[in-house]
Amino acid sequence: MSSFSSTYVCSVVFLDSETTKEFVEKMNLKPGQKVLDVGCGIGGGDFYMAEKFDVHVVGIDLSVNMISFALERAIGLSCSVEFEVADCTTKHYPDNSFDVIYSRDTILHIQVLNMIS
Repeated sequence: MSSFSSTYVCSVVFLDSETTKEFVEKMNLKPGQKVLDVGCGIGGGDFYMAEKFDVHVVGIDLSVNMISFALERAIGLSCSVEFEVADCTTKHYPDNSFDVIYSRDTILHIQVLNMIS
C-alpha cells in the first residue's frame, strides 16, 4: 500500500462510542491531516474525527445503505468528510494521499491474498 503514509490504526473489537473516542484520541491527529476510514459504516467516527480534530476524513464502505445513511447525516454539517462506496482491496489512491488509515472492526473480515508484494 504505497499510496499511504506509515500510520495505520486498526481496532478489531466491538466498540461503543466512548471507546471509539478514547481510541481516536490515541491516534495523535493533527489539524489538516487526511484520514482514510476503511469500513466507515454510517460515519460516526468520521464525523467525530473531523469535528474534534479538524481533519479531512474519507470514509469507504462496501455497503450502499451505510454510505447513503452517512451522506444523509453529513447534510448541513460543516466538518470535512466525504463518503464513497468502495472496496479497499481494489480501490487505489495516489501515493501519500492519507496521513492515517483507520479501521474499526473491518480489517479482520478482509482476506489478504497476494495483496502484499
